[in-house]
Amino acid sequence: MATVEKTLTNEEYHAHRATSHSTLEMFRRSRKLYHAIHVARTMDRPEPTAAMQLGTHVHCAVLEPERFEAEYVYAPKCDRRTTAGKAAYAEFCAATAGKTVIDAEQYDLVRSITRAVMAHRRASFLVEMAEAYEQSIFWTDQPTGIECKSRRDLVLPEFLGDLKTCRDASPEGFARAAASLGYFRQAAFYMDGHKATGGNDVQFIFIAVCTEPPFELGCYELDEAALKLGRTQNAADMKTLKQCRESGDWQDRHERDVVTISLPKWAQFQDEYRSE
Repeated sequence: MATVEKTLTNEEYHAHRATSHSTLEMFRRSRKLYHAIHVARTMDRPEPTAAMQLGTHVHCAVLEPERFEAEYVYAPKCDRRTTAGKAAYAEFCAATAGKTVIDAEQYDLVRSITRAVMAHRRASFLVEMAEAYEQSIFWTDQPTGIECKSRRDLVLPEFLGDLKTCRDASPEGFARAAASLGYFRQAAFYMDGHKATGGNDVQFIFIAVCTEPPFELGCYELDEAALKLGRTQNAADMKTLKQCRESGDWQDRHERDVVTISLPKWAQFQDEYRSE
């Protein structure tokens, strides 16, 4: 069954056991890790990195500014080694119970990144004109019967938007990130999910904003070749995931056989410019 959940919280979305792009990426990297976390449940999800936490804070500030104002606070500067400092911090904690506390420096950074997004003509248009933010959808992948989910940052009549924080927002830098982090598979996954839940053909736009001054920003769309490759790889991963679920065998090829590997191309040239 395909559904659009307009009021599902982020926590409720992540608790749902349907397959997301991020869990499919985990399966692609390591079948055993996926099995341990999502099937056997013998391992907890990895703790978010500092970069991931910053991205979460920026998402909230840009896409849900009212919630950011209500739920985020920055910690006061006080020396908690002293009696006065301990008392001040205890008072702060009591007054802000249930809220997300970040340090003042990161709070200012989130604000600066948010201003950069909203000052960008194309990015601010996508944010301001969106019909829905942080919207969850669920559907069944027809070839495999696997239940899937995605949580779209921005939904517009002709676009899906995804906000990414990054270290390099230039076209070259974001293209490298799109390849290494699987963003081309994400775009294909989200677009296919949109169609499966009754949506029309849409463009998928990444809003990429650098997390360091001067907060360079770009809006990017992947070409058809990238999306085709993403769909091909997603389909293969979904097929393999189904096979693993049915067989109970979560070993990858390199765990069963001796695999011939090649050196990366750069290894051929590492000595080229060394003096004799």
